[in-house]
Amino acid sequence: MISTVHIARSVQRLDLELRVIRHFLLDSTSRETRDAFVAAEARDYAEGMQRYLFGKPDRDSLDDLVAPAICRKYKDWLGCNMQHIVEFSENRLKQMEIILRYAQFESLFLKAVGNILWEYEPS
Repeated sequence: MISTVHIARSVQRLDLELRVIRHFLLDSTSRETRDAFVAAEARDYAEGMQRYLFGKPDRDSLDDLVAPAICRKYKDWLGCNMQHIVEFSENRLKQMEIILRYAQFESLFLKAVGNILWEYEPS
């Protein structure tokens, strides 16, 4: 039998998990955190570009000149558009939260209906 305590605990656990995600994803807007994130992303992008160029069969000197410029522009773009990316991520997080809450409600509702039908005996 499903109890209200079980429902309350699962809702409370989901709230806690979403608050933790929101805090660590969206509330860390300090300049140092943002710069560290941009630097790490730019480094990963540059490493990916080098792996791509290393595996390219017809690599020439122009590729070696253009690749660092592309990586620099990506880093600049990421630094300038970080606020828009954070806003988009926040909207996406809210959408996922609505979907998770709906799925949780539906599962709890189905359990309650199942328990009701289990107890029902036609005469």
